[in-house]
Formats: sequence, structure tokens, C-alpha cells
Amino acid sequence: MAASPVEIALGALLSCQVVVYRLNAQVLGIQVDEIEIAAEGDLDVRRPFGISEDVRAGFSAIRLHITITGPESDERYQELRATVDAHCPVLDLFANPTPASVIVTKA
Repeated sequence: MAASPVEIALGALLSCQVVVYRLNAQVLGIQVDEIEIAAEGDLDVRRPFGISEDVRAGFSAIRLHITITGPESDERYQELRATVDAHCPVLDLFANPTPASVIVTKA
């Protein structure tokens, strides 16, 4: 079975996080030996399946669990986290409303 679109969205978030962590670690001079990131999201499928209009169609919450291995202090890794939070474009898509428009054209 293939991944669902919402699973692909979480995968995009994971891969973006890894790239932005690595990039910003280099910019900030923070050594990261290994980084592991796991994501989980809360999704009530009653709305997408037309069962209830009382719940959100998308994720109601997303949690990232990040484990960093390296010689730096916890404070330095928290500095890195804050920088990544401010610069990860896919995290921004989840964290902030994005104007969207839809146009349907009959062929």
C-alpha cells in the first residue's frame, strides 16, 4: 500500500528538517554527529471521509521528536533548534496559515 497524502506531507516535513538542521549547524558552527527525527500527527479522518463536519480536515497537531548526537552543550543544540524552527519552510507551512485559492474549470 502506498503512503497517503498526509503521510507524504509528514515525510516532507521530516526531510526538510534534516536538511535545515544540517545547513544551520554548519552556518552556526555547531557539530552534529547524528540527527534522528521522527514525526507524528493527529488526524481525525471523519471529515475527509464526509462523516463529520465538526472536526478539522487536516492534522490537529504535529509533534517532532529530534535526537541529536554530538559534543555540543544542550544550550547550543537548543540554539540550533530555534534557528531551524525560524527557517524551515515546510514547518512554516504547518505552523502558519497559508492563503490558498482553488479554481475549478469545466473542460
